Amino acid sequence: MKVIHHEYTKWEDYQNGMFSQHDKSDEEELIKDAIYILSNPEYFDLILSRVFKNWKYSKEENLSNPHANRRAWLGQAACCYDCKVPEVLTRKAWAKLTGEQRFFANKVADKYINGYEEENRRLYKDMGGKMLF
Repeated sequence: MKVIHHEYTKWEDYQNGMFSQHDKSDEEELIKDAIYILSNPEYFDLILSRVFKNWKYSKEENLSNPHANRRAWLGQAACCYDCKVPEVLTRKAWAKLTGEQRFFANKVADKYINGYEEENRRLYKDMGGKMLF
């Protein structure tokens, strides 16, 4: 799989505040929002389907590199997409989840990682064949 890079100003996660400072008075509410998303596999799946549909550049930047923590990015992206939770607070929310909640969140994330990899294997396999003939 080819690693894809984009100028950070194109990243939808950046544009939507994933790396922004947050108001400390909102911190507990944002952490609760992130816990809700990450601890509900069906809802997490729904939000990730929207991230995949709408965040082309961030998705490519973060999922094309197999050496990146893609599971973490997917959780952070879902929380940012749905509730504008910055990544630092998503990490705090993750620390509050049970082992079982983490297991199921990771299963959802793996579904999207595997889907991304399969889609790109097919894309580059087909592209290579067309270029050769």
